[in-house]
Amino acid sequence: MRFVSIPRTTISLRTLPSWLPFAIGVAITSPLAVYWWNLIAAGRLTFDWDVYREAGRRVWAGSPDLYDPVLGFKHSPFFAYLVGALSWIGSLGIRLITVAAVVAMPTWPMRLLAIASWPFAMDLQHGALLTIIVCVAAWAVRGSRVAEIAFVLIALLSPRVLMVPILTYLLWKRPRLRMPAAIIAVVHALAVLATGYADDWIGVLVAGGTEQIGTLLNLSPSRFIGGWWLVIGVPLAIWLTRIGRPGFAALAASPYVLPHYLLLLLLELPSRTVVGRERAQNPARDAVDA
Repeated sequence: MRFVSIPRTTISLRTLPSWLPFAIGVAITSPLAVYWWNLIAAGRLTFDWDVYREAGRRVWAGSPDLYDPVLGFKHSPFFAYLVGALSWIGSLGIRLITVAAVVAMPTWPMRLLAIASWPFAMDLQHGALLTIIVCVAAWAVRGSRVAEIAFVLIALLSPRVLMVPILTYLLWKRPRLRMPAAIIAVVHALAVLATGYADDWIGVLVAGGTEQIGTLLNLSPSRFIGGWWLVIGVPLAIWLTRIGRPGFAALAASPYVLPHYLLLLLLELPSRTVVGRERAQNPARDAVDA
């Protein structure tokens, strides 16, 4: 009897599309995306954008209550000035800009996964601007000089802990960015001092950062272990930044992770441009993927 040898086919994680785990996650959470799209269709308010607009109204009126705890505004006074100048676009306008940010993302997998996702639908409903931040960050880590400068500006105008690993990654990998970033930071700091809101803003930044830890929407381990997560998360974020994983690092460093923060995972989709070459040259990254 003659036996025929049948070659074995080995399925490796390396042979699977890099976007597949993201697509599975999007599919599993699709009912939540439908829920948030229904809220948008029902005309629910853009909560975050409305806070920004009120801050814009106050700063242009010279109100001393820009950083009133009840309002909950935590961004630069110049962010308030900017939003105040754009407040006429309304909820529809900011949602159109958010959609434009998705379309402007670097790759089709990023665009399609974002549009179909629960985090994007939530960001669109709230007007929280995370989609815009991720779009700019995605282009920045891929080597766009315009996006690099834009991300520095966003990080100063709307500072969030989750932006620190991405900014650190850019300053580490792009020496050309360091001097412009330092100049922009100094100019912004002096300008904030001139507004008279510097003390109030610094106080808000120092006191804030943990207010969402106990909420049901917090998807971080801090939901269960509180601030102790930072003992693990900060070193983890440093390591992830070191091996070229700024998206994961951003989530690890954040004291809490709201659903729309998960859009940062899109930064982990590979690229053939600058970030792809940087990762390919990093042996620690190879060891992680193996």
